[in-house]
Amino acid sequence: MTLRTRSLLYLGALRILLERHDLEPEPSYTEEAWIRVARAKSPADSEFFTRLTRAWQVAAYAHRPPATEQVQELVAGWRRFAAEAG
Repeated sequence: MTLRTRSLLYLGALRILLERHDLEPEPSYTEEAWIRVARAKSPADSEFFTRLTRAWQVAAYAHRPPATEQVQELVAGWRRFAAEAG
């Protein structure tokens, strides 16, 4: 999974979170702030969103791609997360 793909999963999840909870994006929010927002709005959303955000951070900042198993887990989680938006 490329960094671009992980970026798209993260940004897509962020968009779903914003729409699902009728939130306005804050330009100053960090990944940690968005995790706190997700926790405050929905524990079910925050569990997946936190795992995805952590994978994104490791890939983007530490340049370490996730293991194949983690990618499979994130893709499966993404499907459930996005379907709930639907």
